[in-house]
Amino acid sequence: MKIAFLDVYNPIPINSGGDWYRFHLLNDMGQRHEVTEYFMYEEDGKTGFLPPRIPFSTRHIPSILPWGKFTKTLEIYKPEYLVHREVFKDIPADIVFTTIYSYHFGRMISKNRKVPLVLVMHNIEWQYLKGNKSLLYIPMKIYEHYAMAHADAIIALSPRDCEYVRSNFPKQKVFYIPLGVDTTKYQSNGSKYDFGGDKFNLLFYGALDREQNVEGLRFIISSLIPALKQSGLMPKIRMNIFGSGKPPKEIDLKGNPDINYLGYVDNVEKYIRGADAILVPLKNSGGVKVRILESLACGKPVIASPEAKAGLPEDISMCVHTASSTSEFVHKINQILTNECPVEVDLDFSKGYLSETSTSDIIDYFEEIKRSSHNSSNHNGTV
Repeated sequence: MKIAFLDVYNPIPINSGGDWYRFHLLNDMGQRHEVTEYFMYEEDGKTGFLPPRIPFSTRHIPSILPWGKFTKTLEIYKPEYLVHREVFKDIPADIVFTTIYSYHFGRMISKNRKVPLVLVMHNIEWQYLKGNKSLLYIPMKIYEHYAMAHADAIIALSPRDCEYVRSNFPKQKVFYIPLGVDTTKYQSNGSKYDFGGDKFNLLFYGALDREQNVEGLRFIISSLIPALKQSGLMPKIRMNIFGSGKPPKEIDLKGNPDINYLGYVDNVEKYIRGADAILVPLKNSGGVKVRILESLACGKPVIASPEAKAGLPEDISMCVHTASSTSEFVHKINQILTNECPVEVDLDFSKGYLSETSTSDIIDYFEEIKRSSHNSSNHNGTV
């Protein structure tokens, strides 16, 4: 079976939670089918994890007009292809997967090939935009509901998002496929990076050029570190930060004496295991924060904002320490540092959360519809 997957970004190399989810879906389908990911936006100088095996191909769809010189938004949407449709008419597919930002292209291929269209939801996009205080959430809410209504199936990443979609659309076309974590890699046993045993090692990591992580960095530099100094805890703490991408110039991580900045690193799991606690002070509640799953799988305590843990299943969310303010982050850090707060993070990731629906269930769903339709046609022809 030929599968076309349309999205904004190329997930290779992997440097964000969104990339991990794209790779998770594409890798799952690529084990059994011929899969091509068509992406709209080429990221210059992208760094990240390169999987040893990639069972799918990728292809960039370039713009006809030089939108990238003026606006990233039009570079992604490529409105000229609404007129020049030849590229998408020639894409072979037995089933089409698309995200909301590529929905108009996915719809073209689906209608031209007369094949099913699956909407992949990294999050409820209008809620994500609203969380970023963008007024674009208003038209996005209308557009996203239109896309969900006209898609043949919908993939939801989190239990919260799945419940939202099922409350608005037929349950049989909604599939819950959570983000996978490689527990052979992310586990408590294994080599550790040595940050130094003289201090309590806090860790913040992620794609440092992404908006939500930039806000997290600002919180750490402008609010958390001053509060730790005021509390008298800072001399006992080392604030470690690593990640791909470059934050804005005003955030000088290399020149900040209060931060141990490591830049981009390979083998992320070693650094997680070497830390004493992981910080996830993010304010956007969209999707699932993969770093929380990775850190818990490595047996490390996680201190996160309520927004950061919002997409997690309840049994996993209960294992995350919640901090809603700067003072609460300081309090939780002090509790873990002084062993006042028992930490139980030995989760069995092989059950429940990671053994839910897979992409094969969606493909089987459409195969069953196709068989039923074929049998019905044969039956009607013999009457």
